[in-house]
Amino acid sequence: MQTFSLWLCKPEIKSADLTKASLSLPMPGLSLSVIEADWLWDFLQKKVKTIKLLENAQTLANLDDVLKHNLETWLQGSASVAQHFSLPRKPLSWPIQRPFADDNEGKKQWKAFQTLMESFYEKGLRQGLPYRPDGVPTTVDNEGVTYKTFRAEFRQAHRQDLHPDSREVCVLCGGELSNTSVDHWIAKASYPLLSVCADNLVPICGECNQRPNKGDKDVYADGSFEDWFHPYKRHPNGSLKLDYDNATLAVTLGCANPADQKRVKHLNDLLNLESRWTRELKAEYRKLQKAVMVSRYKTNKPLDTKQLYQWLEDWRDGLIDSEPHYEVHQILAKALLDPVRATAWREELLS
Repeated sequence: MQTFSLWLCKPEIKSADLTKASLSLPMPGLSLSVIEADWLWDFLQKKVKTIKLLENAQTLANLDDVLKHNLETWLQGSASVAQHFSLPRKPLSWPIQRPFADDNEGKKQWKAFQTLMESFYEKGLRQGLPYRPDGVPTTVDNEGVTYKTFRAEFRQAHRQDLHPDSREVCVLCGGELSNTSVDHWIAKASYPLLSVCADNLVPICGECNQRPNKGDKDVYADGSFEDWFHPYKRHPNGSLKLDYDNATLAVTLGCANPADQKRVKHLNDLLNLESRWTRELKAEYRKLQKAVMVSRYKTNKPLDTKQLYQWLEDWRDGLIDSEPHYEVHQILAKALLDPVRATAWREELLS
Protein backbone atom coordinates (compact mmCIF):
# COMPACT_ATOMS: atom_id res chain seq x y z
CA MET A 1 0.00 0.00 0.00
CA GLN A 2 2.76 2.41 0.95
CA THR A 3 4.89 1.58 -2.10
CA PHE A 4 1.97 1.90 -4.48
CA SER A 5 0.81 5.19 -2.92
CA LEU A 6 4.27 6.74 -3.06
CA TRP A 7 4.62 5.64 -6.68
CA LEU A 8 1.37 7.44 -7.51
CA CYS A 9 2.90 10.57 -5.93
CA LYS A 10 5.79 10.68 -8.41
CA PRO A 11 5.42 13.76 -10.66
CA GLU A 12 6.00 11.71 -13.81
CA ILE A 13 3.21 9.21 -13.05
CA LYS A 14 -0.16 10.01 -14.62
CA SER A 15 -3.41 8.10 -14.97
CA ALA A 16 -2.31 6.72 -18.35
CA ASP A 17 0.47 4.83 -16.54
CA LEU A 18 -2.06 2.76 -14.59
CA THR A 19 -2.29 -0.27 -16.83
CA LYS A 20 -1.80 -3.97 -16.22
CA ALA A 21 1.31 -3.92 -18.40
CA SER A 22 2.88 -0.96 -16.60
CA LEU A 23 2.33 -2.49 -13.16
CA SER A 24 4.16 -5.61 -14.34
CA LEU A 25 7.23 -3.68 -15.47
CA PRO A 26 10.09 -2.76 -13.10
CA MET A 27 9.92 1.00 -12.60
CA PRO A 28 11.56 3.43 -10.19
CA GLY A 29 9.64 3.17 -6.94
CA LEU A 30 7.51 0.23 -8.05
CA SER A 31 9.03 -3.17 -8.65
CA LEU A 32 6.41 -5.86 -8.20
CA SER A 33 6.58 -9.59 -8.68
CA VAL A 34 4.21 -11.08 -11.25
CA ILE A 35 2.02 -12.34 -8.41
CA GLU A 36 1.82 -8.90 -6.77
CA ALA A 37 1.21 -7.08 -10.08
CA ASP A 38 -1.59 -9.44 -11.12
CA TRP A 39 -3.22 -9.21 -7.69
CA LEU A 40 -2.99 -5.39 -7.63
CA TRP A 41 -4.51 -5.05 -11.10
CA ASP A 42 -7.39 -7.37 -10.20
CA PHE A 43 -7.84 -5.43 -6.96
CA LEU A 44 -8.08 -2.12 -8.85
CA GLN A 45 -10.95 -3.53 -10.91
CA LYS A 46 -13.09 -3.89 -7.79
CA LYS A 47 -15.82 -1.35 -7.20
CA VAL A 48 -16.93 0.70 -4.22
CA LYS A 49 -20.53 1.50 -5.02
CA THR A 50 -20.28 2.13 -8.77
CA ILE A 51 -16.72 3.44 -8.97
CA LYS A 52 -13.73 1.23 -9.74
CA LEU A 53 -10.79 1.53 -7.38
CA LEU A 54 -8.74 2.16 -10.51
CA GLU A 55 -10.52 5.51 -10.86
CA ASN A 56 -9.50 6.48 -7.33
CA ALA A 57 -5.90 5.61 -8.13
CA GLN A 58 -6.14 7.65 -11.36
CA THR A 59 -7.38 10.64 -9.36
CA LEU A 60 -4.24 10.49 -7.21
CA ALA A 61 -1.98 9.99 -10.23
CA ASN A 62 -3.41 13.15 -11.82
CA LEU A 63 -2.83 15.42 -8.80
CA ASP A 64 -0.59 18.41 -9.46
CA ASP A 65 3.00 18.29 -8.21
CA VAL A 66 2.32 20.37 -5.07
CA LEU A 67 -0.51 18.11 -3.94
CA LYS A 68 1.55 15.03 -4.73
CA HIS A 69 4.34 16.40 -2.55
CA ASN A 70 1.86 17.06 0.28
CA LEU A 71 0.47 13.54 0.03
CA GLU A 72 3.97 12.02 -0.14
CA THR A 73 4.97 13.85 3.06
CA TRP A 74 1.74 12.76 4.75
CA LEU A 75 2.31 9.13 3.70
CA GLN A 76 5.86 9.06 5.02
CA GLY A 77 4.76 10.60 8.30
CA SER A 78 1.83 8.26 8.91
CA ALA A 79 3.96 5.23 8.05
CA SER A 80 6.35 6.03 10.93
CA VAL A 81 4.22 4.59 13.75
CA ALA A 82 6.89 2.21 15.07
CA GLN A 83 9.48 5.00 15.26
CA HIS A 84 7.38 6.91 17.79
CA PHE A 85 7.89 4.07 20.28
CA SER A 86 11.55 3.32 19.50
CA LEU A 87 14.71 4.52 21.20
CA PRO A 88 16.34 6.76 20.24
CA ARG A 89 13.18 8.37 18.91
CA LYS A 90 13.74 10.36 15.74
CA PRO A 91 10.44 9.87 13.94
CA LEU A 92 9.06 11.92 11.15
CA SER A 93 6.48 14.42 12.32
CA TRP A 94 3.10 12.77 12.89
CA PRO A 95 0.67 14.30 10.37
CA ILE A 96 -2.33 15.83 12.11
CA GLN A 97 -3.72 17.74 9.13
CA ARG A 98 -4.92 16.06 5.97
CA PRO A 99 -2.73 16.56 2.89
CA PHE A 100 -5.51 18.21 0.89
CA ALA A 101 -7.45 21.45 1.21
CA ASP A 102 -10.69 21.53 3.19
CA ASP A 103 -12.75 22.65 0.20
CA ASN A 104 -14.98 20.49 -2.01
CA GLU A 105 -12.15 19.56 -4.37
CA GLY A 106 -9.86 18.66 -1.48
CA LYS A 107 -12.56 16.52 0.10
CA LYS A 108 -12.99 14.64 -3.19
CA GLN A 109 -9.25 14.03 -3.37
CA TRP A 110 -9.15 12.79 0.23
CA LYS A 111 -12.15 10.55 -0.43
CA ALA A 112 -10.41 8.99 -3.42
CA PHE A 113 -7.31 8.28 -1.34
CA GLN A 114 -9.28 7.07 1.68
CA THR A 115 -11.48 4.73 -0.38
CA LEU A 116 -8.50 3.23 -2.17
CA MET A 117 -6.52 2.60 1.01
CA GLU A 118 -9.42 1.32 3.12
CA SER A 119 -10.36 -1.09 0.34
CA PHE A 120 -7.10 -2.94 0.93
CA TYR A 121 -8.70 -3.85 4.27
CA GLU A 122 -12.40 -4.04 3.40
CA LYS A 123 -11.89 -5.99 0.18
CA GLY A 124 -8.25 -7.06 -0.03
CA LEU A 125 -7.67 -8.49 3.44
CA ARG A 126 -11.15 -9.97 3.72
CA GLN A 127 -10.84 -11.82 0.41
CA GLY A 128 -7.16 -12.59 0.79
CA LEU A 129 -3.81 -10.87 0.27
CA PRO A 130 -1.21 -12.34 -2.12
CA TYR A 131 1.22 -13.03 0.74
CA ARG A 132 1.92 -15.80 3.16
CA PRO A 133 2.30 -14.72 6.81
CA ASP A 134 6.09 -14.50 6.29
CA GLY A 135 5.60 -11.98 3.47
CA VAL A 136 6.42 -14.28 0.56
CA PRO A 137 4.05 -13.74 -2.40
CA THR A 138 1.78 -16.68 -3.17
CA THR A 139 -1.13 -17.67 -5.40
CA VAL A 140 -1.74 -20.94 -3.58
CA ASP A 141 -5.23 -21.24 -2.12
CA ASN A 142 -5.40 -20.95 1.70
CA GLU A 143 -1.80 -19.67 1.93
CA GLY A 144 -2.52 -15.96 1.62
CA VAL A 145 -3.33 -13.91 4.72
CA THR A 146 -7.02 -13.14 5.18
CA TYR A 147 -9.04 -11.30 7.82
CA LYS A 148 -10.39 -14.65 8.99
CA THR A 149 -7.00 -16.34 9.32
CA PHE A 150 -5.38 -13.30 10.93
CA ARG A 151 -8.10 -13.05 13.56
CA ALA A 152 -8.09 -16.81 14.23
CA GLU A 153 -4.30 -17.04 14.55
CA PHE A 154 -4.15 -13.95 16.77
CA ARG A 155 -6.77 -15.41 19.09
CA GLN A 156 -4.95 -18.73 19.23
CA ALA A 157 -1.61 -17.05 19.94
CA HIS A 158 -3.13 -15.07 22.83
CA ARG A 159 -5.09 -17.90 24.45
CA GLN A 160 -4.12 -18.23 28.09
CA ASP A 161 -5.76 -21.65 28.23
CA LEU A 162 -5.04 -23.56 25.03
CA HIS A 163 -8.00 -25.91 25.42
CA PRO A 164 -10.46 -25.18 22.57
CA ASP A 165 -13.42 -25.08 24.98
CA SER A 166 -11.87 -22.53 27.32
CA ARG A 167 -13.03 -18.95 27.55
CA GLU A 168 -10.91 -16.41 25.72
CA VAL A 169 -9.72 -13.15 27.25
CA CYS A 170 -9.68 -9.75 25.54
CA VAL A 171 -6.12 -8.44 25.37
CA LEU A 172 -7.25 -4.89 26.18
CA CYS A 173 -9.78 -5.15 29.01
CA GLY A 174 -9.19 -8.66 30.38
CA GLY A 175 -12.87 -9.50 29.97
CA GLU A 176 -14.37 -12.29 27.95
CA LEU A 177 -13.51 -12.11 24.25
CA SER A 178 -16.97 -12.06 22.69
CA ASN A 179 -18.14 -10.56 19.40
CA THR A 180 -14.51 -10.36 18.36
CA SER A 181 -13.64 -7.63 15.89
CA VAL A 182 -10.32 -6.40 14.52
CA ASP A 183 -9.69 -2.92 15.82
CA HIS A 184 -7.53 -0.30 14.14
CA TRP A 185 -5.60 1.17 17.07
CA ILE A 186 -5.13 4.36 15.04
CA ALA A 187 -8.47 4.91 13.30
CA LYS A 188 -8.32 3.97 9.63
CA ALA A 189 -10.84 6.70 8.79
CA SER A 190 -8.21 9.29 9.74
CA TYR A 191 -5.12 7.32 8.68
CA PRO A 192 -6.26 4.99 5.88
CA LEU A 193 -2.68 4.03 4.98
CA LEU A 194 -2.69 2.01 8.23
CA SER A 195 -5.76 -0.01 7.24
CA VAL A 196 -3.68 -3.18 6.82
CA CYS A 197 -0.67 -2.29 8.97
CA ALA A 198 0.44 -5.10 11.31
CA ASP A 199 1.30 -2.60 14.06
CA ASN A 200 -2.21 -1.17 13.86
CA LEU A 201 -4.46 -4.25 13.95
CA VAL A 202 -5.58 -5.91 17.18
CA PRO A 203 -8.58 -8.26 17.64
CA ILE A 204 -10.50 -7.19 20.75
CA CYS A 205 -13.91 -7.72 22.32
CA GLY A 206 -16.92 -5.97 20.85
CA GLU A 207 -17.41 -3.81 23.95
CA CYS A 208 -13.87 -2.42 23.77
CA ASN A 209 -14.25 -1.63 20.09
CA GLN A 210 -17.53 0.24 20.30
CA ARG A 211 -18.42 3.70 21.55
CA PRO A 212 -18.24 5.13 24.17
CA ASN A 213 -15.12 3.00 24.60
CA LYS A 214 -12.35 2.75 21.98
CA GLY A 215 -14.39 3.43 18.85
CA ASP A 216 -12.54 5.96 16.66
CA LYS A 217 -10.94 7.87 19.53
CA ASP A 218 -7.43 9.24 19.05
CA VAL A 219 -4.56 7.38 20.69
CA TYR A 220 -2.16 10.33 20.63
CA ALA A 221 -2.27 13.99 21.59
CA ASP A 222 -0.97 16.98 19.64
CA GLY A 223 0.84 14.67 17.26
CA SER A 224 2.69 12.87 20.07
CA PHE A 225 2.39 9.27 21.27
CA GLU A 226 4.63 9.88 24.28
CA ASP A 227 1.86 9.75 26.88
CA TRP A 228 0.07 6.77 25.35
CA PHE A 229 0.40 3.01 25.40
CA HIS A 230 0.39 0.86 22.26
CA PRO A 231 -0.79 -2.79 22.09
CA TYR A 232 2.55 -3.97 20.66
CA LYS A 233 5.12 -1.20 20.87
CA ARG A 234 4.40 -0.03 24.43
CA HIS A 235 2.20 -2.58 26.14
CA PRO A 236 0.74 -1.57 29.54
CA ASN A 237 1.42 -4.99 31.07
CA GLY A 238 2.91 -4.46 34.53
CA SER A 239 2.07 -0.75 34.51
CA LEU A 240 -1.52 -1.00 35.78
CA LYS A 241 -2.34 -1.17 39.47
CA LEU A 242 -5.89 -2.15 40.38
CA ASP A 243 -7.40 -1.36 43.76
CA TYR A 244 -10.82 -0.51 45.18
CA ASP A 245 -12.63 2.24 47.01
CA ASN A 246 -13.93 0.73 50.24
CA ALA A 247 -16.87 3.09 50.60
CA THR A 248 -18.33 2.51 47.12
CA LEU A 249 -16.74 -0.83 46.26
CA ALA A 250 -15.57 0.69 43.00
CA VAL A 251 -12.45 -0.34 41.12
CA THR A 252 -9.71 2.28 40.97
CA LEU A 253 -6.94 2.22 38.40
CA GLY A 254 -3.51 3.52 39.31
CA CYS A 255 -0.02 3.01 37.93
CA ALA A 256 2.84 0.93 39.27
CA ASN A 257 5.35 3.37 37.80
CA PRO A 258 4.77 7.13 38.35
CA ALA A 259 6.27 7.78 34.92
CA ASP A 260 3.25 6.02 33.38
CA GLN A 261 0.64 8.12 35.16
CA LYS A 262 -0.53 9.99 32.05
CA ARG A 263 -0.48 6.83 29.97
CA VAL A 264 -2.64 4.97 32.46
CA LYS A 265 -5.10 7.86 32.60
CA HIS A 266 -5.33 7.98 28.82
CA LEU A 267 -5.87 4.21 28.65
CA ASN A 268 -8.63 4.45 31.25
CA ASP A 269 -10.28 7.33 29.36
CA LEU A 270 -9.94 5.42 26.09
CA LEU A 271 -11.59 2.21 27.32
CA ASN A 272 -13.54 3.37 30.40
CA LEU A 273 -11.82 0.61 32.34
CA GLU A 274 -12.67 1.76 35.88
CA SER A 275 -16.40 1.95 35.22
CA ARG A 276 -16.48 -1.32 33.28
CA TRP A 277 -14.39 -3.15 35.87
CA THR A 278 -16.56 -1.72 38.67
CA ARG A 279 -19.62 -3.05 36.89
CA GLU A 280 -18.02 -6.49 36.69
CA LEU A 281 -16.89 -6.37 40.33
CA LYS A 282 -20.38 -5.52 41.56
CA ALA A 283 -21.96 -8.19 39.35
CA GLU A 284 -19.58 -10.80 40.79
CA TYR A 285 -20.28 -9.46 44.29
CA ARG A 286 -23.98 -10.01 43.73
CA LYS A 287 -23.27 -13.51 42.44
CA LEU A 288 -21.37 -14.31 45.65
CA GLN A 289 -24.17 -12.91 47.78
CA LYS A 290 -26.63 -15.24 46.12
CA ALA A 291 -24.24 -18.18 46.50
CA VAL A 292 -23.90 -17.56 50.25
CA MET A 293 -27.66 -17.21 50.60
CA VAL A 294 -28.15 -20.55 48.82
CA SER A 295 -25.67 -22.12 51.21
CA ARG A 296 -27.59 -20.62 54.13
CA TYR A 297 -30.90 -22.00 52.89
CA LYS A 298 -29.43 -25.46 52.34
CA THR A 299 -28.05 -25.69 55.90
CA ASN A 300 -30.90 -23.68 57.41
CA LYS A 301 -28.41 -21.60 59.35
CA PRO A 302 -26.16 -18.62 58.51
CA LEU A 303 -22.42 -18.89 58.24
CA ASP A 304 -20.58 -17.55 61.26
CA THR A 305 -17.72 -15.12 60.76
CA LYS A 306 -15.06 -17.84 60.66
CA GLN A 307 -17.05 -19.91 58.18
CA LEU A 308 -17.67 -16.87 55.99
CA TYR A 309 -13.94 -16.08 55.92
CA GLN A 310 -13.18 -19.68 54.99
CA TRP A 311 -15.84 -19.62 52.28
CA LEU A 312 -14.37 -16.44 50.80
CA GLU A 313 -10.82 -17.76 51.00
CA ASP A 314 -11.85 -20.93 49.20
CA TRP A 315 -13.48 -18.83 46.48
CA ARG A 316 -10.40 -16.62 46.17
CA ASP A 317 -8.05 -19.59 46.02
CA GLY A 318 -10.19 -21.09 43.28
CA LEU A 319 -9.77 -18.13 40.95
CA ILE A 320 -8.02 -19.13 37.72
CA ASP A 321 -5.64 -16.67 36.08
CA SER A 322 -6.63 -17.72 32.55
CA GLU A 323 -10.29 -16.83 33.11
CA PRO A 324 -11.82 -13.46 32.12
CA HIS A 325 -11.64 -10.65 34.71
CA TYR A 326 -9.19 -12.56 36.91
CA GLU A 327 -7.58 -9.34 38.19
CA VAL A 328 -10.95 -7.73 38.96
CA HIS A 329 -12.07 -10.79 40.91
CA GLN A 330 -8.82 -10.70 42.86
CA ILE A 331 -9.61 -7.12 43.89
CA LEU A 332 -13.08 -8.23 44.97
CA ALA A 333 -11.53 -10.97 47.09
CA LYS A 334 -9.21 -8.42 48.68
CA ALA A 335 -12.18 -6.16 49.47
CA LEU A 336 -14.41 -8.88 50.92
CA LEU A 337 -11.67 -10.34 53.09
CA ASP A 338 -11.10 -6.97 54.72
CA PRO A 339 -12.36 -7.47 58.31
CA VAL A 340 -14.60 -4.39 58.27
CA ARG A 341 -16.11 -5.26 54.90
CA ALA A 342 -16.56 -8.95 55.83
CA THR A 343 -18.34 -8.06 59.08
CA ALA A 344 -20.63 -5.61 57.29
CA TRP A 345 -21.34 -8.18 54.59
CA ARG A 346 -22.26 -10.86 57.14
CA GLU A 347 -24.66 -8.47 58.84
CA GLU A 348 -26.17 -7.62 55.48
CA LEU A 349 -26.68 -11.31 54.74
CA LEU A 350 -28.35 -11.84 58.11
CA SER A 351 -30.81 -8.99 57.63
